[in-house]
Amino acid sequence: GITRERFAALDAVRPGYLRVLALSEKGGGILRRVKACTDIPIITKLHRRDTVSASPAAELLALDILASDIYNLIGDGAMRAGSDYRKHPFVLDGGRIATAAAQTHK
Repeated sequence: GITRERFAALDAVRPGYLRVLALSEKGGGILRRVKACTDIPIITKLHRRDTVSASPAAELLALDILASDIYNLIGDGAMRAGSDYRKHPFVLDGGRIATAAAQTHK
């Protein structure tokens, strides 16, 4: 588990990374500009998380993934543990979110 003290220590160093969950075409352009002017790792796909190798950012990311896994386990069963590694950010296509199936690694 995580104690209040450990969480406070991790929280004090934020942001250790930025994780993109969804974006539009315009947001993609903004994201490219942000990447060029920040040293904060920006994660769009978790299998590329080697950019967040330093602790405590890596520890925060591990807790983020664990929280998603727990949520998925108690949810309706549509998502499985480890799904964060297979899913890509949702992309708005013409003002609507593209289907999750088109955004999921097989």
